Amino acid sequence: MTPDDPRQIIGSFLTLLPATIQREVLFQVLAFAFKINARKSPPDKFSELALNHLQRDGIEGISAVICVTAVVDHVLEGMVSNRHVGEAVANAMEAKEPENLAIKKWSASIPLSKKHLEQTVNEWRHLRATKLTPGRLQDFASALLLGRQP
Repeated sequence: MTPDDPRQIIGSFLTLLPATIQREVLFQVLAFAFKINARKSPPDKFSELALNHLQRDGIEGISAVICVTAVVDHVLEGMVSNRHVGEAVANAMEAKEPENLAIKKWSASIPLSKKHLEQTVNEWRHLRATKLTPGRLQDFASALLLGRQP
């Protein structure tokens, strides 16, 4: 597999996601792209499961790339759209239970998660605009269908 192979690019992106958001993204990739009940898998295996499915050749490889790309688009944009909800819930819970350490810890983690999400979304958008464009995904699919390495 070459460094320009979308399977490699996506796999690298998924494995390098910040820990603050990786589990949520991988959970949804497994569920929506590969129809795997991630609830039955330990979270420390999510990355391995996703990578195994991405490494396939032929139609399965093409399908994996297209599905994971769509799921990551969907998940990240959804996380961006809904991040204010988590902040509002945390603020309301903290106001209601100011002595609850679990709520304080969760609330304190939100700025870092927000920063990680913004960085991740920017990186993904850059990949979609450069290495994972529709044209490049079409070229990848054609190469696999013709039995060539992308």
